[in-house]
Amino acid sequence: MHGTKIQPAAIQVVLASTRVDDHETLGYLLSGSPWELVGAASLEDAVAILHRVAVPIVFCDLIKARRRAFITILANAGALGLCAEVARRGGFDLLARPFEREQVFATLMCA
Repeated sequence: MHGTKIQPAAIQVVLASTRVDDHETLGYLLSGSPWELVGAASLEDAVAILHRVAVPIVFCDLIKARRRAFITILANAGALGLCAEVARRGGFDLLARPFEREQVFATLMCA
């Protein structure tokens, strides 16, 4: 088995959003990275996924997740004044659209 390289398991990031462009953009930005995007288009799907993932990193625009999750709220760039509200609701961070690879990765590294 010389030369066989074992790849570490990807860290799953739950994306709870009804916006198809969120799923497409973040899926593209995270491709080939240590993070695996797991999409949920409804509250029920997101809750079910959160019970299965080992590391609870959540990007969302539609749910409040479990308390011990690293919740990042997705918002349009003009809504950046929401930081206090995000913190009040238990959010970890705010990620502004349009998403930039460096900003997404920095958020994930901090989580």
